[in-house]
Amino acid sequence: MNVAVVLVAAGNGERLGAGVPKALVEVGGKSLLEHALGSIQKFNPAQLVVVAHEDHIPEFESQVRASYHGKFAISPGGRSRQGSVENGLALVTEELVLVHDAARCFATAELFSSVAQALELSAVVIPVMPVADTVKRVSGSSVLGTEDRASLRLSQTPQGFRTSELRSALSQTSDEFTDEAALMQSLGFAVESVPGEATAFKVTTSSDLDRARQDYGTRATGIGTDAHKFSDSGVLVLGCLSWTDYPKLEGHTDSD
Repeated sequence: MNVAVVLVAAGNGERLGAGVPKALVEVGGKSLLEHALGSIQKFNPAQLVVVAHEDHIPEFESQVRASYHGKFAISPGGRSRQGSVENGLALVTEELVLVHDAARCFATAELFSSVAQALELSAVVIPVMPVADTVKRVSGSSVLGTEDRASLRLSQTPQGFRTSELRSALSQTSDEFTDEAALMQSLGFAVESVPGEATAFKVTTSSDLDRARQDYGTRATGIGTDAHKFSDSGVLVLGCLSWTDYPKLEGHTDSD
């Protein structure tokens, strides 16, 4: 499919508090960037643009080169997420583009494919998840009312666009939007949705990182040995079997 992916990975990760750009934080021995690249590799876009933290471009390029085996380019991040998307989009040569957050690094290749396929018939496509919690509308500490969660959805990435339309929209606005779909909708574009994934949660805070490490971290297994000497009496019990020809082992709970 002739679609590009812009992977936005330039965030400082201040809310994460890891001391390095968020995309370089590791889970299970791989950075969030490397996890994201794994799914993108399986999706196999025609072009990949990685928007990197401007102070760590060599490190980003090294990780991309080692993890991704396809056509790619590196772009420095902008002053905001929206600016970073605009910088990355400037290098895109394909007609269609998927914009993805490296912080949602566990989104699967199937989600990329789902958005890309829907984009063939729609101008803007986003993955969404239903809202499980009851949602309150507030002003300060005052609760003004309860929203109907049946009609509410949580927006995810990757989000799909026609490259020329998104590029034009970004050049026209001075307002900041939390995602590109909101920008396009403000300009009159219809936005369609596909089912999102629970795995495509966003790693933003330390609790999100804990969740990621619990779900995707390396679980170590191994083989150990133990030794006990025989006593002068009793019967050996080993593997829940009694061995009458041998005396019991000296020890406590783990000696038989």
